[in-house]
Amino acid sequence: MSKYDSFIDWEYSIPDLKKVNNKKNKFKSNNIKTNFYIIVLFFSIFGFLFFLTISVSSAATIETVDRTDDIFVSLDSKEYFEDFIFSDKKDKEIDNNLNIKYIPKKIEYQRYRVRSNDNIKSIAKKFGLLEDTIILCNNIKSERHIRPGDIIEIPNQDGRIIKVDRNDSLIKIANRYGVRVEDIVDVNDISSSNIIIGSKIFIPGSRMTQYEKNKFYEVIYIWPLKGNISSYFGPRIDPITGGYGYHTGIDIKGRLGYPVRATSDGVISNIGFNQVYGNYIEIKHKDGIVSIYAHLSATLVKEGEEINQGKIIGRVGNSGRSTGPHLHFEIRKNGKFIDPLKILM
Repeated sequence: MSKYDSFIDWEYSIPDLKKVNNKKNKFKSNNIKTNFYIIVLFFSIFGFLFFLTISVSSAATIETVDRTDDIFVSLDSKEYFEDFIFSDKKDKEIDNNLNIKYIPKKIEYQRYRVRSNDNIKSIAKKFGLLEDTIILCNNIKSERHIRPGDIIEIPNQDGRIIKVDRNDSLIKIANRYGVRVEDIVDVNDISSSNIIIGSKIFIPGSRMTQYEKNKFYEVIYIWPLKGNISSYFGPRIDPITGGYGYHTGIDIKGRLGYPVRATSDGVISNIGFNQVYGNYIEIKHKDGIVSIYAHLSATLVKEGEEINQGKIIGRVGNSGRSTGPHLHFEIRKNGKFIDPLKILM
């Protein structure tokens, strides 16, 4: 073996110092990065805990306000109720907690005689009240039920008059109409929680519900007969011919002789008989609405007669083109058939 061979062996037996140094530097760099991430994580956790501590301590010092409005929703203690509502404690608590003192406006009425050119809108405007107030305080059923010469009650503020029913209480009444008990007490100058059945109470600020508005303005149409529907409005297979046809109303099942009622106020515009409808009645309502009641066994009204909603006008029958006792009920608006289920309540 030559000296060159031994030199070559020695050269390859020496570790690669450059690679070793690179590995050391890489390891050192990784340690620095790891330490940096640990430090960042530590300060992040410390900052979060510090912020959380400050938030909790701040929340604990926030002043809470006692909501007196919520007391009466679930209050059942008559002793507390009497103590709060019918004593000076009420004014003190409201003044101390909310810095608001309710000044009641005691209800007062004046009587007014309706004139020939009056209507509900003009009367309400004359006294600076809502139309709802005139209607609700005088139990006016519809616009047609106020006539010249009528005497009506005019309150000094907006609201409604109610009669106390059996099992009623001030709490129940307040919850029913969404007002505060103390407002009812102050406005009506009530001195005790014991209210008399049949007595009148003014509910300040109360307005008509959507249902009450619909009924007053005769938008509501009631069912003329209680029963299941045997045939709906629209295309159908004719039960007699078996052919394809179009049903212009709905068929309501009912026993022979059962009363049929007017779906809304109106005027009897036609009474007659034909081979299809049998005995029928036609009523003309407002806004171009006409209702028709067919297959009757009897008609109990006369043409030209004004009738109120719910009045019995005839009886269920099987007359005309019919497969059994039932009421065929139609609604036409401006001469066009419409689905009665769209307006029946």
